[in-house]
Amino acid sequence: MQHPPKNEPKPRKHRKKLLLILTAVFVLLAAAFVLLLPTIKTLIPAPAPITAEQVQTQQTIVSHDPATIQSIHISHIAGDEYTLYLVDGNLCLQQGDLMTPIEQSAQESMLNVTAHVVVQDVVTEDASEVADHLADMGLSPVQSTAVIRYDDEQEVTLEIGIQVPGTNYYYYQWSGDNGIYMCDLGTAETLGITEKRLIPVTQPILEKTLMDNLTLEIKGKEPINITFSTDSAGYVAGLQNKPFIYPLNAAASYNLLTSLHNFRLGTAEGVVTDDNRSEYGFDDPLCVITLHQMTGPRAVINSEGQWVSEILQEQSFRFVIGREEGSYFYTCEYEGQGYMVSRFLIATLISADPASLITLTPANLGEDVALSAIALQTGAGATDIRITRTEQVLENNALATDDEGNIIYDTVVTVDGAQIDEEIFDAMLPQLQGFTISGDLPDGWTVGAASPRWKMTITTSGGTVRTILAYPLDAFSDALVVDGVAKHYAHIEALDIAMGTFMPKAVEDVEE
Repeated sequence: MQHPPKNEPKPRKHRKKLLLILTAVFVLLAAAFVLLLPTIKTLIPAPAPITAEQVQTQQTIVSHDPATIQSIHISHIAGDEYTLYLVDGNLCLQQGDLMTPIEQSAQESMLNVTAHVVVQDVVTEDASEVADHLADMGLSPVQSTAVIRYDDEQEVTLEIGIQVPGTNYYYYQWSGDNGIYMCDLGTAETLGITEKRLIPVTQPILEKTLMDNLTLEIKGKEPINITFSTDSAGYVAGLQNKPFIYPLNAAASYNLLTSLHNFRLGTAEGVVTDDNRSEYGFDDPLCVITLHQMTGPRAVINSEGQWVSEILQEQSFRFVIGREEGSYFYTCEYEGQGYMVSRFLIATLISADPASLITLTPANLGEDVALSAIALQTGAGATDIRITRTEQVLENNALATDDEGNIIYDTVVTVDGAQIDEEIFDAMLPQLQGFTISGDLPDGWTVGAASPRWKMTITTSGGTVRTILAYPLDAFSDALVVDGVAKHYAHIEALDIAMGTFMPKAVEDVEE
């Protein structure tokens, strides 16, 4: 039996058009949703995330009064072994018949760790359950052991293993029970400290306000010699004398002096001898630092917490930087003793380069340096800028200070005797400080009998003077003589840009 033929649906004429319209509407709705999303989030905020409460597993198993500790015997798997005794409240290292007080921070951490047995978590309460894995924990053999004796003759043994994978904890045992625990990094580091690191190091007293001469003998470079001078307002000017003479830039002076001021000797390694000198790299050092410090005062805090002044005597220092020790230290020889020093503390010194130390902005004596005068002479005339600062005095005759204790000054700026707004001068100063050299002068260039095209004299409030003379080099450039030294040139338009409206207008002769 045949089925009647099916009627095929006729294509709708407007189907294609309808799809286009629907697509457009969908796009518009999607765009509107994106634009309104911030509003929707505000009206219907997302539910707060659910956070699981962290379980605190730290516990103090036993606690003693640190004053009851009699002795602490430390031994390490590498062979280091020593005994500390509590003498008159201080932990002392036994060295033959001598009792040497240990470094203060080491004493505090050692007393805390050995008086209080604190664990961060429990591995097992019965070590026999993991007897086959003790070696994997660094507990067979043990990495560090501390045997503590108390005044009541009680004795406790603490044992440190290796670090627990994926944590900052270490495997830990103590003789009070048969469990295996985890201790924190501080406990592991304290009981793992070597004898050398316990001995206090007498630091050289380095005061940057008294440093006046520095020599750096860096391996593979010409020696660098720098002199520093400080004016009455505390501004420090650096002058490089070797390998060539030229003023230092203000940032270089600050960084070098700060690096020296913060210099600290690290772990003492013992006496440097002819036999071990090469072992530390002192026979072929990376750098030799020679520093002279003049007599003068420095500020210190006394026992009552007050700032007082003490006088330091003239002294010279010599530090020999031998070789790299790992990623963070250098070996250092000072007064016949070997030490470790932080590479970060002396990076500025050991990487110093003569070309990068000198100033390329000769009119910039420092971003925070107070100036008292700027005098400019050109073929068109002269400009004389004076800056006067007077302390503000309160009704009770005390000096006015800001919230940070700094003295507040009233400032008056005059140009050729006429007072101007301080803001106008402040707007010009960054332009002047940005006055930058364009390149090095040709070898052998000299002033000869030439006359300067312009002369600038800059004076700080403390009396330091910077003098810049410009001589015609060619139609486009001026040779600059800075504090009597010719090394660089600048484009002829640089002065106009630096001084702006302060350029002189009247015609006067230029005097050197």
